[in-house]
Amino acid sequence: MTKQILRFQSEGEFQNFFGQLASAEFEDFQPVEGSGGDFGFDGIKGKTAYQVYYPTKKSQSLGDYKDKIDEDVEKVLASEDKLGFDITDWVLVVPEDLTINVISHLTKKSKETGITCTYWGATKLQQLVTRHPHIQDSFPLIFLPPVRKGIQNLQEIMVSSNRPKILDNTIEIMTDTEYEDLKKIIISECLTKTKALPFENDPSSNPFKEEPLLNEMNEKLARLKAKKQASSRAFQLEADEINEAYKEECEQIEKTYYPTYRNPEADKAYGKAANRRDRALERVRMKYGETRLKGYDRDGRVIID
Repeated sequence: MTKQILRFQSEGEFQNFFGQLASAEFEDFQPVEGSGGDFGFDGIKGKTAYQVYYPTKKSQSLGDYKDKIDEDVEKVLASEDKLGFDITDWVLVVPEDLTINVISHLTKKSKETGITCTYWGATKLQQLVTRHPHIQDSFPLIFLPPVRKGIQNLQEIMVSSNRPKILDNTIEIMTDTEYEDLKKIIISECLTKTKALPFENDPSSNPFKEEPLLNEMNEKLARLKAKKQASSRAFQLEADEINEAYKEECEQIEKTYYPTYRNPEADKAYGKAANRRDRALERVRMKYGETRLKGYDRDGRVIID
């Protein structure tokens, strides 16, 4: 199984993420601000203490993990009487899944101290964060923005986009739904490429290494927007033609039934004309997949949001 790692940019970002996640997951979770002293945990829920550890490449060895576990569990034991806490469980929170040797050391420490020592790694954190989409959205470079319809639906959209619907050999119809989903695909592709970059914790590394990917994403989004604007303009023209035909029909009704004041036949004719206009607009709206139709202006032209 491939080792799972959540590639946060810094220890502070990882601590911020865990604080938000634990607070959302547990109503009684209390984050601990560290300036008052290091007691071996960064948050507490009931009798469970949570310690956040963000290892760099230089501190990911078995020995480093053992030292961290031994040191912090001893701090917890020493602080129980001082702080008046009754801690029965200690959870090490790390951005990666641990090896069996580190897990074995946690079990050994549990037997030695009487405190149940476990850990939350990348797999556990990913499972928990799916319950809180707003937290996923707060860390877009770590968790791809949720695509609510699922990856399979996005793949179907990509396939269908390769078979565009063409009007007069010039205009490609692009519905509002297709436009929004294709935008998500482009953004997700960029973020996936960004996540694939080497994991670096060196502060001197180039902070703008993702700029070419962002430029590529923006170019794709601009081309997509241009296609959508052309499709929406074609919808606008067809809708205007329908409305102009309706106005001409109304003018003919007025001539036929003049004067139209309190003329039941004229009112009936106007009603039928309006219904035909509305049905025609609904068909063209469905054809283009436009969901932003607001109504009509003073001249009877279609208003798109």
